[in-house]
Amino acid sequence: MAKVDVVVELFYSGDWHQVAAYTRDPIRITRGRANESSQLAPASCSLSLDNRSGDLSPRNPMSTLYGLIGRNTPLRVRVDSDVRFIGEVESWPQRSNVKGNDVWVPVLANGITRRLFAPGTAGPAWSALRRAVEFSSTQPLAYWPMESKAAGDTAVGDVLLSPVPGVPALTQTVAGASFGRGEAGAGSSPVPDFRTGGTLRATIPDDGLFNAATGYTVEFVARFDNNPSASPGQAVWWFAPGNTPASFNTATGPDMYCAFGEIDGAGLGTVSNSPTAAQDGRAHHYRFTVQQSGGNILIDEYVDGVLVDSASPAGTVNRPTSVYVQLGNLGEPLEDQATGIGHVTFWHGVSPPVDTATAAAAHVGETAADRIERVCTEAGIPITIVGDAASSQPLGPQLPGTIMEILLAAADADGGILFEQRDTLGFGYRTRADLYNQDAAITLDYAAGGEVAPPLEPVEDTDQLVNDVTVTRTGGSSARAVQETGRLNVQLPADDPQGVGRYQKDVTLTLESDTDCEPAAHWVRHVGTWDEARFPVVTMDLTAMDADGKAALATDAAGLDIGDRLLITSMPLALSPDTVDQHVQGFTETIESHRWTIETNATPAGPYRVAIVSDTADPEDTPRVGTNTATLASGIDSDDTSLSVSTGADGLWTTDGGAFPMDVSIGGERIRLSGISGASSPQTFTVSARSVNGIVKSHSFGATVKPWRTATIGR
Repeated sequence: MAKVDVVVELFYSGDWHQVAAYTRDPIRITRGRANESSQLAPASCSLSLDNRSGDLSPRNPMSTLYGLIGRNTPLRVRVDSDVRFIGEVESWPQRSNVKGNDVWVPVLANGITRRLFAPGTAGPAWSALRRAVEFSSTQPLAYWPMESKAAGDTAVGDVLLSPVPGVPALTQTVAGASFGRGEAGAGSSPVPDFRTGGTLRATIPDDGLFNAATGYTVEFVARFDNNPSASPGQAVWWFAPGNTPASFNTATGPDMYCAFGEIDGAGLGTVSNSPTAAQDGRAHHYRFTVQQSGGNILIDEYVDGVLVDSASPAGTVNRPTSVYVQLGNLGEPLEDQATGIGHVTFWHGVSPPVDTATAAAAHVGETAADRIERVCTEAGIPITIVGDAASSQPLGPQLPGTIMEILLAAADADGGILFEQRDTLGFGYRTRADLYNQDAAITLDYAAGGEVAPPLEPVEDTDQLVNDVTVTRTGGSSARAVQETGRLNVQLPADDPQGVGRYQKDVTLTLESDTDCEPAAHWVRHVGTWDEARFPVVTMDLTAMDADGKAALATDAAGLDIGDRLLITSMPLALSPDTVDQHVQGFTETIESHRWTIETNATPAGPYRVAIVSDTADPEDTPRVGTNTATLASGIDSDDTSLSVSTGADGLWTTDGGAFPMDVSIGGERIRLSGISGASSPQTFTVSARSVNGIVKSHSFGATVKPWRTATIGR
């Protein structure tokens, strides 16, 4: 048997370097998830490395790799040029035999999920707006998120920290602000409420990059009650001493506007006339840009990303040196005017590097694939989207959460598959729509030698069974879908032989609209009541395939990825009366010196056969939208070629000649039709072939008739 050409490499000094694998131990790689309802599990690779040289002992000062390898050193496994795994080495345990002449390191490397899920290192649960600013390509001049846990009315000297190095905290100089009690929109966690007064102040350090010609930008989010008669006054006030104007004061009265003038109160003008009322009970994102143009200052005001007003007074743009956040005059209380002010940000230039207005609205309407791609890109995590991102589920607000929480919430809402890539330390996401009606990535022949290694054991259990589903939109309404009749319905078997009892599931999804709840509930119910066996292990022996002259098939097997469709033909009737049709959910790969096997964990692909307009390439296997009430109007023998079918309450079957040939199922037998006739029930089904799948049998009156490939309506 041919030797498997496996290469193990470590990444250090800016490149990959080969190391010697310990050949007496197999290399085992796992990737993917256990089933459709499981969360992503970290990919892993276990193997042993030869350490007789001592180079793989990170604490050995005589090692040639001393100081170059350690915790989370990247490791790569290749077979020929095909990358099978990339991960990070967790630790370097040292092993040796009694005589000390055999020394090795049993290594466990993990994909990126382990680091993001590691206890205590899952990352902060930042809001959408803070995440946008923190991960922006350019660091702001100054930034105070002002998000904190509820603390109530705070005292003089209490602070809100800045995450920007060198920027001092906002310090309360007039007591009264209630930390963590104010609302500032879906894109923000709770911020200070100034209804009981309070003033926060901070200096803005000089980083040496100020340029009057390119100017600067001030941003914040704020919410005021729908009470124009109670004018809150100043919200954010910053000083730029030296020339005129020396101070800028944003206030509501009832619109948000910007006044600018001398510190001594000599006013020079305002940017006002905003068409968006500030005192409307809703949070808004405000942006003011300040830039020198000749002898004038260009000042633009944006509300929720839209330019609403401009001014160009004479004067000189100076560097902002300090900022106040307060309510009214010097932090006076306004108890009938609830407020929330936060995320005060100063940027160099008038075009901030990130769309903070969209982030302040928590990216509502963004598709699941786009959110996954954006969040990964923000965090510097490689990401590949498989499928059309625009066809994935539109989402509701991105709530505060860790990276993994946000990614998994988006994937759950869409119903696609989040996975770790095989050849990159990063993620892939396969959209739900990309799973629909996909071509098979590999077809295995059970009867042919070496294509399906034993054991092959179908499982029909209730682990994934769901027949009563309630889907609730995060922060919104809910919808319910129940399988009342048909296979796996909620009735007890004693009352209905097709019933299994009630299996309930409550699901909360980040959906854009309440109207999305009903189709989502029906989809979860549809997948959860799909009546077909799953195959938790399908083993492919690539070495045996290659030895049997099936190198192309071995290549197909090696190229299988998460979500790919796998077919197994020529199945024994005891295992399956039809071709096994599954989606790959995960892998366990074993590489030895002279053997390479891949075990796939698979689930039925049938739920993802959705209705299409036509399929002239393979009409017999085209998924069809059938009825649930069609039955034989009279019994048939095993060789009858004309069937009388009562169509029932769901209506007549098509008589259009273009719909044929069409395959139907009766009692597990696959029957090919050349046509259907009749304008009323019962209709006549004309048969061109019986026992297409090898099942030869008679069928009794009342036997159910349904399409061989049943389609559903996709979400």
